[in-house]
Amino acid sequence: MKFLEIILLIAGTVTILYATTPAQSDCLQEEQACLQDVQCNSSYHIFQDCSSGEMSSSRCQNAALVLQESPLLGCKCQHRMRREEHCLNVYWTVHPVQDDLVFDESPYEESEFENMLTSEYSRVIEDDPSLLSMDTDNVCLQQANICSSNNKCSRHKTSYASLCNQRNADGSCDRRKCHRHLRNFFDKVSEEFTKRLLFCPCEESYCAERRRRTIVPECSFEEKSKKNCLQLQHSCVADIVCRSHLADFQKNCFLSDKTSKECPPEKYGACLQSYIRMIGTVMTPNYINNSSMDVSLWCTCDGSGNQREDCNTVLGMFANNRCFKNAIAAEINRYTQPQPEVIPQPSTVVISAPVKATDQDNFEVDGSTKVLIPNINDGADKASYGKSNTASGVSCPSLALTLPILLWLSNVFYML
Repeated sequence: MKFLEIILLIAGTVTILYATTPAQSDCLQEEQACLQDVQCNSSYHIFQDCSSGEMSSSRCQNAALVLQESPLLGCKCQHRMRREEHCLNVYWTVHPVQDDLVFDESPYEESEFENMLTSEYSRVIEDDPSLLSMDTDNVCLQQANICSSNNKCSRHKTSYASLCNQRNADGSCDRRKCHRHLRNFFDKVSEEFTKRLLFCPCEESYCAERRRRTIVPECSFEEKSKKNCLQLQHSCVADIVCRSHLADFQKNCFLSDKTSKECPPEKYGACLQSYIRMIGTVMTPNYINNSSMDVSLWCTCDGSGNQREDCNTVLGMFANNRCFKNAIAAEINRYTQPQPEVIPQPSTVVISAPVKATDQDNFEVDGSTKVLIPNINDGADKASYGKSNTASGVSCPSLALTLPILLWLSNVFYML
C-alpha cells in the first residue's frame, strides 16, 4: 500500500508541475456557442455590420445589450493558436475600435507559461563550447553563430535574411513578404535564441550595428521617406494582426498614465514579448543607430498640424517609453555570457580569441575578439547568474527524468 501511495504522490506532483493556468474563455468556442443560440446569433450578426459610427443606432445598441450577457464579451485569444486570425476577428467584432490611438485591453490572454524554458540553447552550447569564445567582443556575432548551430534557428533566420535581402530591379524589396518571414521566425524559434539576437550586450559600435541589422532594416524598417506616425498607426489598426499586437504592446509596455513613475520589473518579460511581436508589422520598430540602445518607429511628426500631440504619443510609444527602455536594459544586462568560474575582481576579465564564421547577413569583423565576463560579487547574483533568459520563465521537470525515478522506487519496494 505504501508503494502505491508513493507512486500516486509522485504522479500527482508531476501533474501539478505540468498544469497550466486556468484557461480563459476562448473566442472560437464562445462564437460557436453563440451561433447555436437564436438570440445571440442574430445579435452577433447585426453587430458584425455595425461600424464605430453606427453604434448609437437603436439596432446596434440592442444587439450590444444582448451580447453583454454573452461570454463572448470576455473571450480572449492565444498567440500562435490555430485559426488565430479568425479568433481575433471574433474579439474585435464584440470590441469595436472606438479610439485607435490607445487601446485599454489586449485580445490575448495572459499565459504564465508563455516564457517556459527549453533546453535547445543549452544543448547547442554543450555540443560546441567553443561557440562561447568566438568573437566575444562582438557578442551579437557570437549569438548569431549560436543560432546558426541550431537547425531550426538557422533555417528560419536564413529564410527571412535571404528574402529580405533580395532586391528588385529598382532596388526595392518585397516588404510584405519580408515582414511575414520575420514574424514566422520570431513565432517559431525559441526565445532563448531570438531574445539573445535582439538584446545582445555591446561595447563597440560594430557589435551594436549587427544588433540593429538583425531584422534587415533596409527592407523591414527603413523606407525612402518617413511617413507621418499617425498614418503608420492608422495602417496598423486597419490590419487585424497588427492592431492586436499593438493593443498587446500598449497593455504590457506602454504607460499611458503619465503620472506613473515606474514599471514593475515583473512586467518586463511580457513587455519585451509584445515588442518582439511588433516586428514584422507595418509598425516594425528597431534600434535607431549603432551608438545607443534607443528604439523607435521609422516615422515623423513633421506636418502633423493640430494632431501633433497625438502623433507624439504614437512616436513616444517606443522612443520615450520608460517601461520599454528599462525592460530592454534589464534584458541586455541579463545576456552577458556565463562562465564556469568567475573570481570577483574590480575590473572586467578579457580573453582573446580568433574570429570564426559569420552568419547569413555577411556582416564581418576582422581581427581578434574578446569576451567580457561580468563579475559576480554576491550570493544573490551567483544564484541568478546564467538562469532563464525570460523575465517570468517557469521550468518543468521532464517525464524522461520522472519515469526512471518511478522505476527505481518500484525496484526498491519490490525488494522490500
